[in-house]
Amino acid sequence: MSKEKTGFRDSNIYPVLFMLGMSLLFIGILATVYRSFEQKIINNETQAYQKQLLSLFIDKIAESDPGVKIDLNNDLQANYQKYVKSIDLSYAGRYGYSIIVNNQIIGYCFDIMGNGLWGSMRMLIAVTPDMNTIINIDVYKQMETPGLGARVTESWFKDQFKDKLLFGTSGILDYSLIPEDQTADSGTQIRQITGASITSNAVLKMIKTEMSQIKETLQLQVK
Repeated sequence: MSKEKTGFRDSNIYPVLFMLGMSLLFIGILATVYRSFEQKIINNETQAYQKQLLSLFIDKIAESDPGVKIDLNNDLQANYQKYVKSIDLSYAGRYGYSIIVNNQIIGYCFDIMGNGLWGSMRMLIAVTPDMNTIINIDVYKQMETPGLGARVTESWFKDQFKDKLLFGTSGILDYSLIPEDQTADSGTQIRQITGASITSNAVLKMIKTEMSQIKETLQLQVK
């Protein structure tokens, strides 16, 4: 009895080649779509970053130039170019910015990084011209657990650092954590996030380690 002839589609290799071809097709489509939106994504990320940075200095800019009203939604790029100047910290692997109003530096902003429980964190920290006092902070990148460590982005946590002394006569200060429901009774106490002590500590460590290194790098003296 003769064997029945079968076509290529009936062979064992056909399904494999078919799936491979379909996979390559969809990968190509996705790559094309991504490429078409890539620049827009980059632009949106840049604008969000610039907006976060400027927002840390809104009050200080208003104090230094009362006649100016900053609109971060409509005049973001113009305001950023007007007030923000980059500081070369590439040799230290960090980004730094000076905020200038009427030819006077009203503060600095540094992009610092550290490690949380599940991955890296990045923060913008705004400080006074002598770097002794924190103006504001903003954790803009983190991989922490939602509802726990991810709460470092909440206003109540970040606002604790406003106007905190950062450097004293003996160097950088050591902040300590207290329970979230407790009231701080000293300038170095920070209410931690309940159930996220590792992340809370990571923020304090990031500030201390990075800012000590940056100040030493810039060779700024405590006044």
